[in-house]
Amino acid sequence: MRLNKQHKTQQQKANQAIDAATDNAGVATAQTDGIAAIEAVTPTVAVKAAAKAEVAKKISRKKLTALEGTPNATKEEKKMRLNKQHKTQQQKANQAIDAATDNAGVATAQTDGIAAIEAVTPTVAVKAAAKAEVAKKISRKKLTALEGTPNATKEEKDAAKQAAQDAATKSKSSN
Repeated sequence: MRLNKQHKTQQQKANQAIDAATDNAGVATAQTDGIAAIEAVTPTVAVKAAAKAEVAKKISRKKLTALEGTPNATKEEKKMRLNKQHKTQQQKANQAIDAATDNAGVATAQTDGIAAIEAVTPTVAVKAAAKAEVAKKISRKKLTALEGTPNATKEEKDAAKQAAQDAATKSKSSN
């Protein structure tokens, strides 16, 4: 719409200059100047750029929130996973914004892109795997303690099992 208004304004100025010309050379000059002014009109492109900036801003805020809000994820898990997922979602959002043909389409693409970014969460696996390994080691230790200590009494073996179980519980609950 703005482009049409700018074109009409330049056309009106050119027509006024042509009407004011008193000779053929003046008409030709007014025509040339008018055409040059119309060709110089370019659309103001701001909506898509603003939408892309908003998506990028949301990613920045989401990363901070995810880094602070996922206590069981390691720093590396949060950073690596979030960077990859956010980059993918940002690319999809930017493509949708670029493909939009009107402001409503840009707004929808921006909203959808931000919603997809909000849904990104880090995958938490390293600490869980370490805890599982500790629990597995404790199970092995229990068997070894039971089988490998022929001189131990039943009470001593039970105490060793309980100590191992307590250690496993403690390692599972600490982050």
